[in-house]
Amino acid sequence: MLCACYQRGENMDAVIFAAMVRELAEKLPGARVNKVQQPSASELLLRLWDGRSEQLLYLRTAPCATLYLTDRRFANPFTPPRFCQLLRARLSRLLSVEPWAGERLAILRFDGRQGECLLLLDFRQRPNLMLLDHQGKIIDVLHRDPDHKLLPGVDFVWPASRFKLIIEDNLEPPVGPESFKRWLTAEVAPMTSPLACLLARQADYGSSPRELLAQFARHLYEVPLAPVLAELDGDKCLLPFVPAGLELSQVVKRYATLSESLQEIDLGLDGTKGGDLQLVVRKALERLRRREKKIALDARKLADVDQLRRQAELLQAQRHILRKGLESVEVEDYYHTPPIKVSIPLEPKLSLQENIDRLYKQVRKRQRGAEHVDRRLQETREELAWLDEMRMAVEECQDGVDRDALARDLADAGYLKLRVEPASRTRAKAEEPVRRTTSPSGFELVWGKNPRGNDLVSCNIAHADDPWFHVYNQPGCHLVLRRAGHSGEIPDEDILYAAQLTAGYSSARDDTSVEVMQTTAGVVSKPKGARPGLVRVDSFETIRVAPHRLDQVSQND
Repeated sequence: MLCACYQRGENMDAVIFAAMVRELAEKLPGARVNKVQQPSASELLLRLWDGRSEQLLYLRTAPCATLYLTDRRFANPFTPPRFCQLLRARLSRLLSVEPWAGERLAILRFDGRQGECLLLLDFRQRPNLMLLDHQGKIIDVLHRDPDHKLLPGVDFVWPASRFKLIIEDNLEPPVGPESFKRWLTAEVAPMTSPLACLLARQADYGSSPRELLAQFARHLYEVPLAPVLAELDGDKCLLPFVPAGLELSQVVKRYATLSESLQEIDLGLDGTKGGDLQLVVRKALERLRRREKKIALDARKLADVDQLRRQAELLQAQRHILRKGLESVEVEDYYHTPPIKVSIPLEPKLSLQENIDRLYKQVRKRQRGAEHVDRRLQETREELAWLDEMRMAVEECQDGVDRDALARDLADAGYLKLRVEPASRTRAKAEEPVRRTTSPSGFELVWGKNPRGNDLVSCNIAHADDPWFHVYNQPGCHLVLRRAGHSGEIPDEDILYAAQLTAGYSSARDDTSVEVMQTTAGVVSKPKGARPGLVRVDSFETIRVAPHRLDQVSQND
């Protein structure tokens, strides 16, 4: 559990917020606003040019309010929302980033065509973004709220600080660790409960409370930030610096910037922002599994077709012992060795030939039904296999543009309805849906990120003699080891490495041992009309390996 930044879905805490505002204030003032984007109703992306490179400032008000500099890509609606259009018209250059009175409020001061304006970040109980003019009047609000008078044209009421600022010189900390801790959490800003406990513990060991507060303020506002993920009282806690009293053994991970740590935690919290697509895929899988069970039950009901045909043939062969009006008859079953007596039910009102015809009619009906059931069962299982691949692709996806492409694939398959957009607008182009790396001996390894990427690998990139890999009977990537003209044997270590990557980029990635199919691309074919990523493999052998994944830096996405 993370207790300093995202605990039980809470918004960014006061210390992390203050440190992030400081990081932005050191990097962004003077940057030109290249573009404003609004990927969703609660997200905003400012593209800022600082003279050397483009900085992407990501702001979100829900479900967990956060802000950080990012390198992620986002898919955007064709028609910019109201607030986004307003910011595009009013913001030209970022002048400054300023905190406000110890609260989780920050002011981004901009210059624009219509004069100076303020973008207010309010990350308190009801996170919101507001654009104010230089006199403090609201121009517009991301989330309009009549109950709290957050509407265009209304004067914004600046809140008075409820706390004593930690940088003040006249602080009078109480005596005693418990009193000191309660005072820190109730009256001092910025502060969090885990840090208050840590400072109170140091005070109990004999450190001066005034010196502890002064040191805390220096690290937060003067000394370069050194973010860490630390273990405090059994919880993982994100801190903007290493505070006094924190043991080195408690540091889990260090980060170069606070933005890097916030992005990592943010992506880890909500599964790469694909929650809506995951829900769509999960519900579709549940429906298809119910359909598969129903079709399998229908198939079992049709399994008596051979018995009915045998009964009809036995009646035909022994019709001399039959007469009208019988409810059943015992005949010799010559299909058994030696023959045995079997009882066949009859319809008393029907003649001998009509009873035989009735059985043959049931046979033909069941044969037609069996063909239909077999076809539906095969189609359902192929659809399940494709959706399993899509589920894994959505879970793995960390790019908004690639996720948008997955959403279109689901919409094309009828699982999702997307808004009809103007044909004149173009979408951001998704990257090539494959990953690439090299084996220990230098062979290129290529595997798909999603079903379309798997299609590209198996049907376009692979040559007939290239080794091809896929996990056995589980969703996963198609991986090919490209010979690139090499005609000799592939070293065992390269085959093993390719199989380990195949297992690592599959639904079995968390297992200790995974069975992987190995063959050549020449025996892999795509059935006509099959969904992307579905192929037929004529022959293969399997090997067992431990899954392996590349780290985020070394994999070529």
